[in-house]
Amino acid sequence: MSGKGLPGMLQALQSPSADRYREDIRKFQLINQFMKDVLEDSTVEILVPYNSKTVHIQVGDRVLPLENLGAGVSQILLIATIASLHNNALICIEEPETNLNPIMLRKLVRHLNLRTSNMYLMTTHSSNLLDDPSVAILQVEYDSDYGGTQVSKALTASQRARIAQHLGYRASDLIQSNAIVWVEGPSDRIYVNHWISTADPRLIEGAHYSVMFYGGRLLAHLTGEVADMPEQNTEEFIQLLPINRNPAILIDSDKRDALTLINATKWRVCSEVEDKGGISWVTAGREIENYVPVDIFVASVQEAHPSVQPQIEVSEFSSRFQSFVKSSGPAEAGKIRNPNKVIIAEKACAMSSGEIWDVLDLRQKVEELVSYLQAANHLDPLPGPLGS
Repeated sequence: MSGKGLPGMLQALQSPSADRYREDIRKFQLINQFMKDVLEDSTVEILVPYNSKTVHIQVGDRVLPLENLGAGVSQILLIATIASLHNNALICIEEPETNLNPIMLRKLVRHLNLRTSNMYLMTTHSSNLLDDPSVAILQVEYDSDYGGTQVSKALTASQRARIAQHLGYRASDLIQSNAIVWVEGPSDRIYVNHWISTADPRLIEGAHYSVMFYGGRLLAHLTGEVADMPEQNTEEFIQLLPINRNPAILIDSDKRDALTLINATKWRVCSEVEDKGGISWVTAGREIENYVPVDIFVASVQEAHPSVQPQIEVSEFSSRFQSFVKSSGPAEAGKIRNPNKVIIAEKACAMSSGEIWDVLDLRQKVEELVSYLQAANHLDPLPGPLGS
């Protein structure tokens, strides 16, 4: 556990005996993948020299001894090795944030959760895991009035917020997402997350970016401007930049034809966001659903609403939700008043076969958004065409 025997342990996994070959090679590959995931570099390889005195880490064309790469990388490798060598064990880790930055810590927890079978008990004074849904939060404190140490669960968002306050954090101290994507509603989030993950699987909502809703008509109350002086009047608008300095905003154009211009509110918000270094995306068609190929959209509607036979206009400026009618009975009586846009979006994305649809300017806009998120997270662009 101290790491003194780490080189020999890794060399045994790297070059196992014949009777343990399959099991130990699998563990060594798991540790390698662990390092690739947490360090976010597919070129990372673990190498153990013949004398087993140290561990080398290869990153691209460079090979360096582990001790030259900082305590964070050493700690990640040690945790990866211990976690991979054990199954269904309880592993206790004390204050991992001491040597790990917030992104590495979140990636570590995600990998432990997805790729190992152990249970992990971590002590921490950091707020970085308070919003992770895969983590159970326990608050431990000494209370002299009750005669000892008290342990309590933090199940709700308000309970977790109180823990952050108890640790001495202010709202302005908490680490923001590296970028934020503003969308109109929940179904937009499903499409955007699907397109982002298809284009670059490294980008994870909650770790590399967050999605926020502004809700149609509320757009008029948002601004990309920021008040530099406290006395400036900001009561009229909600400022986006203090919430996050790397904003992207997706807006339905609501255009009825190619000649229609977007309204003044949308033009203002887009201009303000772009002036401050963010990006805006106004749909080329009427709504975000117009990016979905007609056949996929019809099939998604039929799965979400089996009693309905949608009559969809091919035009990118027609509303996809205006002409839903039942396959039998009066047309007016069969219209869907409240189509379930979220389920329709989920069904449509599930039918995408892991590709970005070649519809209107979708590929171009997804590429711009993904490039923006990569830059905000200091990630290199992926080689090859979009979504490959």
